[in-house]
Amino acid sequence: MKRKNILKDAGVVLVALLMVLTTLVVTAHQTNNEVAQENNSADSPSLMDRLPTGEQADVEYTDIGNTANPVVFSFVIITDNHIHITKLTEIVNWINADIASATDDIRFVMVLGDLTDEGYNTDSSQLYNVKSVLTTLSVPYIPVIGNHDVWYSGTGSNVPAEIFNTVFYRQYESLGRYLPIPHFQKITNSQPTFYQDFSFDYMRYFSICMDWVSRSDYGASTRGWPEISTTTQTFLSSCFDPTKYNIGNENVLLFSHHPFSKKATTYSGSLPIAFKIADYNVLLNLLTPYASNINAWFAGHWHYPPEDPAAAILPLVETINDNSGSPMFTTIVTPSVSDYLNTYAPSVRVVKVHDNLNVKFSCTASGFSIRFVDHSNVNFFSRRIWDFGDGKTIGTFFPFVSHGYMPGLYMSYKVTLTVKSGNRQGSISNVISFPPPRAS
Repeated sequence: MKRKNILKDAGVVLVALLMVLTTLVVTAHQTNNEVAQENNSADSPSLMDRLPTGEQADVEYTDIGNTANPVVFSFVIITDNHIHITKLTEIVNWINADIASATDDIRFVMVLGDLTDEGYNTDSSQLYNVKSVLTTLSVPYIPVIGNHDVWYSGTGSNVPAEIFNTVFYRQYESLGRYLPIPHFQKITNSQPTFYQDFSFDYMRYFSICMDWVSRSDYGASTRGWPEISTTTQTFLSSCFDPTKYNIGNENVLLFSHHPFSKKATTYSGSLPIAFKIADYNVLLNLLTPYASNINAWFAGHWHYPPEDPAAAILPLVETINDNSGSPMFTTIVTPSVSDYLNTYAPSVRVVKVHDNLNVKFSCTASGFSIRFVDHSNVNFFSRRIWDFGDGKTIGTFFPFVSHGYMPGLYMSYKVTLTVKSGNRQGSISNVISFPPPRAS
């Protein structure tokens, strides 16, 4: 009897599709932007083999989560582009080719700072040039601020207003409202700091992106030294507030431009490389209670080989221990896209995420009425929360739900499904669009 009802329901949907008056465009992962363990996978083709222009480059593969579980999605990390637009373009072309071929199931790109050399340059041309390349990515990009993004060519108090926020605020706004990144939330603050702190979900992973870039006016060469600000420290603490985030049922990923490294605190050179030991200990104590949830801290900033020989102590991968010596999580540094010494080619890190919860859904349309079906690998009576992107939500135990949108309103909506099953919780977003009918 159940089987007959399912077949009957499918038949009704098919008839409705034949009668559809409005075309529904569904964008699962390849939505345009505005306008853990280290592992070099033997079965993954190298970036050197796949770069369209033929320039040699390097790709590193990193697995996080229990590798006994399947890969449920991947994301890319690139960092420290500085002023190398040609190299950045090659990397973006490779990422788009990888997405088109469905090789690594890349869902988004993390850009971990130093997008330019002088982000405080008054005409902002460097940041806009980088943005014009990143906008061609076929998945969302998520920019994190770096120390060079707040450097400037002047000295003293004659510092232009910060422009990183001006250049990328629309991208952040799109990540929150239109792009398929679940629960993207960015703090709100104002001049002159504009700290870029935000968080988002993806599947069962909660990502916290932190701005530890100093705004202190020590002059052009030292502005951007990693230091703790009250704003970012408060933000990080709030991310672990159980009344806001269900940390117990999610895994945590940390992102910043500056690496979190105990070894780096012993660095004796003059470059703005490492947290001071006092700041390191403050962060260590803040994160220790949540060590069982944190998988990795991803960062950039360090160039290989380093410009300063004293920085040779800096590790690409470092296990972070608590004060008792117990392992907490791993800091993973991605090599620079630029590389001042021209002995390394552009670098890309592809992070493959393994999990036993794979959240996904589909939809079919009849005019402005949409039927959503959950295809996650959970039992029938798992809790599902649907956010339809128009201000309306619904919670249900059934794997399917219908929702009507405002007739005649041709626009896009970010639909988010959050699934709760036992001690697992994960979210995914798709974007649906109602394009205007073509003129006859």
